[in-house]
Amino acid sequence: MTSPNFSGVNISQNPSETILRLPDYLEHIGQAGVRALALVSSLTQDAFLEDQDKQELVTFQFIIIGEASAKLMEKYKNFTEDHPEVKWAYMRRMRNAATHDYFKTDYLDTWMTTQRFLPDMLKKISVIRQSMPKDDAPPTFALEASSKPLKM
Repeated sequence: MTSPNFSGVNISQNPSETILRLPDYLEHIGQAGVRALALVSSLTQDAFLEDQDKQELVTFQFIIIGEASAKLMEKYKNFTEDHPEVKWAYMRRMRNAATHDYFKTDYLDTWMTTQRFLPDMLKKISVIRQSMPKDDAPPTFALEASSKPLKM
């Protein structure tokens, strides 16, 4: 039995049966990065450090980025090796820290990641996607921060 279709991907009751393609993982990384930036776009560092809801929402986006990066490293190792300009392992470690060491999360580091790492990472992912053959390229995500859900 399958659950409702999500963005054109068949999600079965058994998550291990769900097969995503390389472009899908790139799109998930891009969408989560854009969402994280949108969540902090109107905040100062101090405001972010005082807003537990925003901290947790941004951290969840980091988990998505890291999980998609881990899947790319596992299933498309040659691709990630061909694109060392993207810090795949860093993104995976970010996810692992957020999920396994959640009690040690330093939200100043989280803030700095949104300000310094994410914009550059999104540009690199965008360049990679633009260089992919049209059949392999996922739908585009907007680099501008947006709070609206992005279509796949």
